[in-house]
Amino acid sequence: MKGKLKQIAAAGLALCMVFGLAACGGGEDPADASAVKLTMYMYQPEDWAVDYVQDTIAAFNEEYKGKIKVDPKFFFGTQYNANLASAIENGNCPDIFTLSNSNLAANVQNGYLEPLNDYFTQEQWDDVIPQAMEQIKFNDDIYAYPWYMEPSTFLFYRKDIVEDELGFTAEDLMTYEGIYEVCRAMVNQNKVPRAGFPMYIPVGIPRGWATIGMQYNCMEGKYAVSDDWTTSNLNEQGMKDLNEFYFTIGSNGWCPQQDMTERGYEDAVVGLCEEYWLMNLGGSWDITVIMRDYPEMKDKIGIVPAPTSTQERNGYEYTTATNGGWNFVISSDSSSTKKQTAATFIKFVMTDNVERTAQYFIDSYNSRFATTKTVQAYLDTVETETPSEWLDIVATVAELGIPEPRYSWDIINLVNDMLSLSMACGRGSDFNTEYSKILADANAKMQTILNRGEVNPFI
Repeated sequence: MKGKLKQIAAAGLALCMVFGLAACGGGEDPADASAVKLTMYMYQPEDWAVDYVQDTIAAFNEEYKGKIKVDPKFFFGTQYNANLASAIENGNCPDIFTLSNSNLAANVQNGYLEPLNDYFTQEQWDDVIPQAMEQIKFNDDIYAYPWYMEPSTFLFYRKDIVEDELGFTAEDLMTYEGIYEVCRAMVNQNKVPRAGFPMYIPVGIPRGWATIGMQYNCMEGKYAVSDDWTTSNLNEQGMKDLNEFYFTIGSNGWCPQQDMTERGYEDAVVGLCEEYWLMNLGGSWDITVIMRDYPEMKDKIGIVPAPTSTQERNGYEYTTATNGGWNFVISSDSSSTKKQTAATFIKFVMTDNVERTAQYFIDSYNSRFATTKTVQAYLDTVETETPSEWLDIVATVAELGIPEPRYSWDIINLVNDMLSLSMACGRGSDFNTEYSKILADANAKMQTILNRGEVNPFI
């Protein structure tokens, strides 16, 4: 990771091909000739996580040699959804695959997922923490086993500069106005780093989903649409406040208008560590990047919850992030035998051995949030090099975090477009004038979406 700025996208595809082929190569062990063969698709953006999963699969295949064999394929970035969709459309849905919280609902509605209620004991389900259970349960059925959770949004900052040199406090960074003051001070005191930007905020598609917790905060407990998906909330003052935050940061030139790191929002903290900016919004996974690739920076970096429009709704008491995460699911098209053996594999990874399950979180430097009480209790006994104040903040934000919404991605992308247009307004623009046009266009598009008559089937 270190030193990597945005590079050729083909590199990710090349890795995808390497991992996919590697999983299938080498010929079949005669001992596995009669084994139940399980196909598996996994999204993995980080090398260390791929190593963990490959080691775990190898251990499973050895323990169940001659009985069950898991054949994994790893895909990176947008290639994952594209390959999974293609496999499903062509009748080749993998027996096991991973899904993000935000993609569970659509797959449930399309009938692609097997309900898992009866594949695990009640004791195992009771061990799942409530924040994870609310993501995987749809009405009375449970359609996934939760792997990990990761709060979507925090503010990472160079405290050696923001606090020690500029004299601000962590509390100053917790409101929009406080962020503006820090950006102005960086410009006025010649502290703007070499890329020319005081900070980074999500651009591209993450503008829509990484800010859902911030939207919910600004709108005092509302998503972009009502819970039943029939009424727009775009006209709320809070949505305007969030757009004004993007407008102010963008029109003042305080952030880049495009990604500058290899994976954009997913590794924005690289720009912080290499001093391309001095503050960035990013997910809890940025902790892993710091601890694995820039451990010398951990004492220079602070973390606080994402900023809010007012101090009264601060991130230590109110939601500022969604609890994103990934889950194991089983295809509804697989045979009954494969469904049972797929559940055996998921149990091997998630429930049979607490130390084996916990190793993933240890390898992540606890940037991910364990989804079971048993693993959380075990991790409490394990020493970690990650600063305790970081972990306390992650735990607080996760506890206050909300589920990723189950409504159409069209709505998420619509908010993304609003924030994008607000951010792109040039210096000297009048926000109220520009926002009235942005909102009018968004309302028209939202009405088109609502006219489809989609009603939340899960309430």
